[in-house]
Amino acid sequence: MILCIFTLMSCTKEVKISQLVFNKSLTVAYYDEEPFSGKAWSEDNKTVCMTFEEGKVTLIKVFHANGKVAVEGTEFQGVGKTYDEQGNSIGLHEFVKAYPAIVNEVQHMATNVLYDESLK
Repeated sequence: MILCIFTLMSCTKEVKISQLVFNKSLTVAYYDEEPFSGKAWSEDNKTVCMTFEEGKVTLIKVFHANGKVAVEGTEFQGVGKTYDEQGNSIGLHEFVKAYPAIVNEVQHMATNVLYDESLK
């Protein structure tokens, strides 16, 4: 019984975005030297969630403090859809003006991504 619980706990380990290593072009993410598949979260487990398949980003979600989606996209270096705190779609310029803290947090995280020039 204890072994089953331990196995379940180890399978649900949360991977942090900061634990991933990207190739220089930021198109493939690696975890433990293998292309990563699954979800990786920001350090606080609530601001940013990135989903990967075989190392490639398939979905990026940034969340407001209330848990609603703030930004949703499929590219690491691109702009997706932006939303206000009620979940209503808003334009990028309006989003940037209304939510500078989210913009700053994402920019900070993006500039601190680990990458390795030797990875393809």
